[in-house]
Amino acid sequence: MQPLPRDFLTQLAQNYNLTEEQQEAFVERFSSNKNLLEIAETLNITPNAFQTRMTGVYSKFSISGKGPGKVRQLHDFLIKKHQKSHASTITEPSHPAINTVKEATLEAYRNFAPLAGDPEIINLITQGEGHHLEFKSTARWNLRENKKDKAMEHEIVKTVAGFLNANGGILLIGVNDEGVLLGLNSDYKTLTKNSADKFKLFLNNDLLLQEIGKECGTLWQITVHQVSGFELCSVVVKPSPKPIYVKVKDKGGKEEDCFYIRSNNSTVKLNLKQAVEYAKARWK
Repeated sequence: MQPLPRDFLTQLAQNYNLTEEQQEAFVERFSSNKNLLEIAETLNITPNAFQTRMTGVYSKFSISGKGPGKVRQLHDFLIKKHQKSHASTITEPSHPAINTVKEATLEAYRNFAPLAGDPEIINLITQGEGHHLEFKSTARWNLRENKKDKAMEHEIVKTVAGFLNANGGILLIGVNDEGVLLGLNSDYKTLTKNSADKFKLFLNNDLLLQEIGKECGTLWQITVHQVSGFELCSVVVKPSPKPIYVKVKDKGGKEEDCFYIRSNNSTVKLNLKQAVEYAKARWK
């Protein structure tokens, strides 16, 4: 996106009563071309904390919607505000500021063009999470704690199991809940070789086949796609012909069989009684 002057953004943040933390996130987001991870590092906060601050910013500017659309809406608004402030200083048609406004308009047009890359994946990102679609920032890297985390891997297994036990669905890795592209680099650095092939092997062989079962290996398809310079991974999951249970260790280290399903745009665990009743209805 076209970066905007920091002094302009700071003044606008004050006009819209942004908190100090919201102002920091707002100014850093729209004054540079840094990605989410780079901005979070600059502010010395986690990516999740940055997203929380930006949620407040969108609210202050009355920006609604979901995913990348909110960023584009706000950037479009800011571009128009900035153009207006420039236009108000123009007294002669030949004023040099005219070129600045034209350049800003052209740059804005380029930036608001659709995401580039695989059209099917772009369509998924645009529509946002739902009953048959889930976004995950990473497969094994904890962005909050900046380390590899088994809990992240379990979130992937849980989501795939939920799709298997329901009507299937698509898991998209490398995109956060808001539809912001993060890519797979955080996960790649946990592998012996930074490549899409190694990542797919880890996801299929080391994670899903091990945790869900080799007999289910034909029920999902893993592919990596390019979207606007980011590599994203999609896991297309078919409905399972039988109930799928996942072994999970409790805090004491004891294993239990857990049964997951999709409910609206989330994955939920059913207790034993609920699982039995669901299975009776689902697999008649």
